Amino acid sequence: TFNLMDNYGRQAVEWMPTINTSGLENPPVVQVIDETTGEAIYAVRAANNSFDAKVFREGSYTIIVGEPGTDKWETLNNIQSLAEKGSKTIDLAF
Repeated sequence: TFNLMDNYGRQAVEWMPTINTSGLENPPVVQVIDETTGEAIYAVRAANNSFDAKVFREGSYTIIVGEPGTDKWETLNNIQSLAEKGSKTIDLAF
């Protein structure tokens, strides 16, 4: 077995705040969008209810978090990247 993110070999330049979720049947799908370019950087299902999204440049991002097939989705706009992984958290209760 291997970690899904091992398939995505780019190294993190910065990190998004740790996303912690509760109230979902499965771990969430997390999509990261670069607000400067509008480009979807990636979307991945987290391995558990906590996810540290890496990004490849300093900047502002939109993070969409939720469970496919349900109305349990949150869109977080204008989230600033961080130099240190895990230095800030965002808790989402669905």
